[in-house]
Amino acid sequence: MDYKIEQIHPDNFHALMDLFIECFIEDPYYREIFPSPKTRAAKMKKEFEKNIAFCVNQGGAYGIYDGNGLIAFILYFNYQASRNNYPQGFNAIFGVAPGGSLPYYNYIHKPIEDSDDETIYLLSLGVRQSYRRKGLGGRLVDLILDHFKFYSIAGDVSNEASLEIYRLRGFKINPIKDGYFFIHREKQASAECSLEGEIKLLLPDTDIIKRALGDGSADRQNPREEIFIHGFETFTDCAVCSFRENLAAKETRAYVYSLTWDELLAVQRYINLAHYTETVYEVRSGTPLLLYNLILPHDNNLLINRELEEMIRTREKEWSLISDVLVFVPLEYKSAELLVSQELKGEMAGFFGCLDFRTQYESGTPKNSKEKDLSADFKSRIKRYYLGKVKIKITQELSSHSYQSIGKTIGEAAYADLILSVDQGSTSAVLSLVSLSTPFLISHLLDNIIRNQIFVLDQKNQWVNLYTYLSARYEIYKRGSPKICLTIPQPKSFLNNNQIASLLMGETIYASNEAFGSFTDSEILDTINSEYGIGQYDRAFLCASSNVLLQFFDSFRAKVKERLEEESIVFFYIELLMLEEASIQIVNNSIVSLIDGIEKISTVNFLHETHRISENYIKTITFWDIEMNYPSSKKSLNAFRKAFKIQEEIDRYERNHNELEFVFQTKRDLADRMENSMMNYILFFLTMVQGVSILIPVLFVDLEKFPFFQMIGFGIIITMFWVFWGIKRITIKRLFKKSTTAP
Repeated sequence: MDYKIEQIHPDNFHALMDLFIECFIEDPYYREIFPSPKTRAAKMKKEFEKNIAFCVNQGGAYGIYDGNGLIAFILYFNYQASRNNYPQGFNAIFGVAPGGSLPYYNYIHKPIEDSDDETIYLLSLGVRQSYRRKGLGGRLVDLILDHFKFYSIAGDVSNEASLEIYRLRGFKINPIKDGYFFIHREKQASAECSLEGEIKLLLPDTDIIKRALGDGSADRQNPREEIFIHGFETFTDCAVCSFRENLAAKETRAYVYSLTWDELLAVQRYINLAHYTETVYEVRSGTPLLLYNLILPHDNNLLINRELEEMIRTREKEWSLISDVLVFVPLEYKSAELLVSQELKGEMAGFFGCLDFRTQYESGTPKNSKEKDLSADFKSRIKRYYLGKVKIKITQELSSHSYQSIGKTIGEAAYADLILSVDQGSTSAVLSLVSLSTPFLISHLLDNIIRNQIFVLDQKNQWVNLYTYLSARYEIYKRGSPKICLTIPQPKSFLNNNQIASLLMGETIYASNEAFGSFTDSEILDTINSEYGIGQYDRAFLCASSNVLLQFFDSFRAKVKERLEEESIVFFYIELLMLEEASIQIVNNSIVSLIDGIEKISTVNFLHETHRISENYIKTITFWDIEMNYPSSKKSLNAFRKAFKIQEEIDRYERNHNELEFVFQTKRDLADRMENSMMNYILFFLTMVQGVSILIPVLFVDLEKFPFFQMIGFGIIITMFWVFWGIKRITIKRLFKKSTTAP
């Protein structure tokens, strides 16, 4: 019989759950956990429903079908990516209690952690009873082995009868306890796909090269050969034909192109890497080929529209500059309840792992160290959220005549990844935008970012300003100036000094035949004229000024995963500095707001607010002012801080803090004076009361009228007291206002 292998989608989840229970209800492992046959099925469903759903949604699930529906399945997930990015789901799968350790750690987890390989973990393999002994389980395991050649494969097995499937395929089988086994197979050795010299790229059609490289690439438009690949299908949306992962796909036509590094970057820019994950595919000949796997379909045309096409004609040099772009914006967030991470896929999952590594090992002692960790506060407080991919539109520079409209779009709208890093101990945060081989024209991307002019597509499919989008959806607000890091995989000589300076100033890179003013800023020129700028190593040229950091990295010719590993270093430094800038801006805003509203706040509340502001700021210092392990890291951090002029923000804080301290002292002195005056008023009042009580009986002989006139006397005294007190309060308020506005 011809069986059909397909991916199990979420809408088939109930059929998968039913087959899981049918396959394992009499398994010794599950019988031990749930002894009662009457309740076992219901308890299995309740206990393992979320684990299976985790594989369907965040991992992988494939099944074999015939006329009777689903008859076999295999569930798996990426061990490292799941542990780093979905700790709750990971802990639930392995039965980790809150605050507890991993069960069977030495048997299951230590062998995986001791290996440098990424691991695909097999959660479950099941075949319906009447279909067993027909090789269906082996077919599903082969499906995983064939597709994940460059991964280790591991799992735990409680059905001893199924061990032969794994033994025949080279798995090592280690007993954990009676009837419970750990299976493990190391990745297959393979040739590395080099990005030096000629790069072999797999594409699903022959049009992409022409569109990406332009009409001048006639010699590159013919593929080197035509082959058939497995595990991927072709998918055509409104913009381009792409490969999309489908482990069950048998034969898909593909074209092999030989490209240079610069041509590969042009292809990446054209297809917009945010839609893809990069994969190395090994054909039967053993030759590794590069392939881009679609994870987010295109919903508009790619890259070039009429406005951009016209600009490119006079900006060939700028258009040839293809860089990785990281944008950082210091923010203030109101509530962590609105912040939820979206599903991490592809290289972004690995990038989060790299950032976590930087957090743990660049500062202080390792997270799991038993020694006292002086930076533990920092490591426990920082949390990163993946906000998903957002569609961005770059527009022409707005003017006084056009600022009420969005303006003409330069190039097609494109996606980028958004990351939010927050300090859980305060309200400081940093938004990071990641665009690899960016599809945007650099000069106008810089212009849009620096001018707060960048537009994104919101949930209602309307174009709104980025900061409007952030405040409306997440209640996070801009607190400082954005910073842009450009990593340019070219030598510094790729641009002349004026062009480098124009990038640093956020200006356009003009063509050589256009009039161009020479920069005379000595601080910028001194850095540009040096061999390595502010870098500590000869690997790259670095320079920075105010809002822009440039890295010319001519040896930076690597796969996307390796590029992001390198980017994570600078990312971590700038993220830290932006948390610092956000903290300073927040405290400065709090001080200014408090002083501006001084007439509307009582003395007691003012003193309380002053104390709160100072205390919060002191707490944030322990977060972003951390010790770096490497001297070079510390030097880089200080160089970036100086270039981004964060010290100026600190100086502004000092001025505001001194003014607040002066107002605080004035308020406290006046409060003391008012308190002393109040005591005098009370004594005066008591004296008057005593005098009245003596005089009234003398003045009014008629004892029947005595209580009435005594009450009138008391009323007169109380009225006089409050009139006197009000006049005194107004006088003090005027005096205080003059003291706070004095030059």
